[in-house]
Amino acid sequence: MSAPPVVRTEALKRFPKISKALNRVFVSHSTAKLQALNAEIVVDERPARNVAERYLNQLHPRPGG
Repeated sequence: MSAPPVVRTEALKRFPKISKALNRVFVSHSTAKLQALNAEIVVDERPARNVAERYLNQLHPRPGG
């Protein structure tokens, strides 16, 4: 099961295409995986940007990186 994205109404109004993009991302992630990533940020106090970059690089490695 996947968790639904939570987005501020103002953000959806300003960036209407974000909804479709977020739905594509969230549908492919389990609640357990999202909780694990969140725990790295909250419990382990790792910067969210670093956690996200590492995870996205695991999913889609960059050529030469």
